[in-house]
Amino acid sequence: MESLKDEDFDRRLGNGWTVAEALCHLAFWDRVVLGRVERWERDGVEPVILDMRSADPINDGVHMMFGAVSGREAVRMVIESAERIDAKVAALRPEMIEEFGARGLDRMLHRHLHRREHLSKL
Repeated sequence: MESLKDEDFDRRLGNGWTVAEALCHLAFWDRVVLGRVERWERDGVEPVILDMRSADPINDGVHMMFGAVSGREAVRMVIESAERIDAKVAALRPEMIEEFGARGLDRMLHRHLHRREHLSKL
């Protein structure tokens, strides 16, 4: 990412978002999932499955803020966010991982799927 020029982060993707905004999107959702996992562990508040009808309005709502983030900051945020959720998932107790699976929430623990889905378009 260090070889990228600042203007590379402003390149528009097919969905109208820029590269920097797409990176912010990934960082945002990794942080959302991290908060949901931590809250379940700490308070017993079980996450519910978010479908696209729920996620799309959230994406629309935060998209306007992503444009205020520089490309370099978006890279820092996406790396830090990915590292934090990946470390959290790696440290989960096996019974909690099983519980995620039993509730159909496996994708929350497999963040690479969401990242790959978007990074493949960059």
